[in-house]
Parts: sequence; structure tokens; C-alpha cells
Amino acid sequence: MKIKISSLPARGISFEEEMDKDALNARLNESQTNDITIEIAPKLSATVTKCMDGAEFKGKMEGVVKQACSSCAEELNHNVSAKIDYTLKPLKAGEVLEDDIGISYFEDDHFETTNLCEETLIMSLSPFWKPELDENEFCKQCGKNCKAKVESTVSTTVKLADLFKKAGVN
Repeated sequence: MKIKISSLPARGISFEEEMDKDALNARLNESQTNDITIEIAPKLSATVTKCMDGAEFKGKMEGVVKQACSSCAEELNHNVSAKIDYTLKPLKAGEVLEDDIGISYFEDDHFETTNLCEETLIMSLSPFWKPELDENEFCKQCGKNCKAKVESTVSTTVKLADLFKKAGVN
């Protein structure tokens, strides 16, 4: 969504928007090692209000992604959310940009929310996502005992000589 900062009312504007699932997946797939896909397009709910030297952009995005569990490697859908909290500042000719977290710049009195929201959501994703376990250590997503599955694949008594034999090295 493109917003003209100078035409914002004093109370600001609030809006809801569904993000483009295909565009987000294309950005995620720019990484050769990506194993996360957006399953349900994230919904953005935000407010933009004027402030002394620009505007405040605040809100939240929520959607659903498919991702492998970092314990059992099973692909599962899970909810994701990302908080939007940025100060928008005008970019003046010849100005050196401050490299500050939470500040985004705009030109010609217009600010495009899409790119910033996509980046924020992508940066909120963990490549090592692990679902919560219940009190019995079963996964709250799939209902399986993921912890036992991981522990059963890890052997602590392997000897180096046995590995050499298995590899055919004498």
C-alpha cells in the first residue's frame, strides 16, 4: 500500500491488508536453503500517524507457514506473527542515512508499506522452529513424542574404529 504522508489526517489512518503470498514465497526462495513456505497469506493490521518529522507505522501481521520441525524434521503448518513498529522519516537530498533499527525512509512524500512488511515478516521467521511440548513431552503440533525420536537417533557409544570399519577403511 502506498501512503502519502502529507495527506494523513491528524488522527492517522488504520487499515487492514492481505499480503501477497506468492510474492512472499518468491522472496523466501531467493535463499537456496529455504524450507519455509507461506501457506496462508499474512494479514496486516496497521496504523500510520503523523509525527513531527515523519510518521509512525505500527501494527501486526499474522499468517500460516509450513516448516520442518527442528526436532523430528516433519513438515508442519504453524502460525506466525510479526510486530510492525517503525518511524518513517523523509529522505532529504544529500542526507546521510542513519542506520538505525526501527527507522525507515521515504522519498517524495510517499511511503510504500509492502517491502518493509515483507522484510519484517521474513526476518521474524526462525530457521530452527521447534513446536512447544506438552507436560508429557509430546509435540503440541503433531501429537508425537518428537524428543524421544531425536534421542533415539543419537548414539553416544560409537567408537571411531567402528566408523572406520563401516566406511571400509582399514
